[in-house]
Amino acid sequence: MILGEFIKNIRIQKGISQSEACTNAISQSNYSKFELGKIDISTNALFTIINNLDINLEEFVMLYESEFSTEMNDIVNKFFKMRSNKIEDLIQIRESANEYLLKSKIDNQTLQNIIELTYGLEAISETQDYEKANHYANPIWDKLQKRERWYLREITLLNTILYIFPFETAEEIIKRSVKFLNEYPNNTSIKILKL
Repeated sequence: MILGEFIKNIRIQKGISQSEACTNAISQSNYSKFELGKIDISTNALFTIINNLDINLEEFVMLYESEFSTEMNDIVNKFFKMRSNKIEDLIQIRESANEYLLKSKIDNQTLQNIIELTYGLEAISETQDYEKANHYANPIWDKLQKRERWYLREITLLNTILYIFPFETAEEIIKRSVKFLNEYPNNTSIKILKL
């Protein structure tokens, strides 16, 4: 399903006409072409249409991701949602990430970080070796601490492995994470991270 078709389904389910959906965004003729997948539209036009459909951007993204969940996002989310360090789960995530990187021929830093971290978490699971786990986590922290800004993926990644770090490092990560999370005051997934 293409983006235009996805928006068309929302529009029809909400009982909104094409002319109402495209008001102050694009012409109705272009909107019709967009729904058919014949043209792309600007980000500003897309945001206006989403607003005209009386749906907030967060909900739109959530619906879109559930409809078009990508293999990469599935791997990342599986890692982020792990509640234990079962070795077989860690190996499966690592293998899936490696396969995806080979198949897609992209250089995705999040997946590379996850691959490294599965080795560290495996060390904790097998031998309680936090020093070895730190060996895998520290290079990631070294890169991220130099950045002026963190985004949700980086914050979630650090939150997932926070217990690996020494107390002082964990404290710094928490302070910086909260600072950036406060920039998203109305996002429900952020409220969960703050807990």
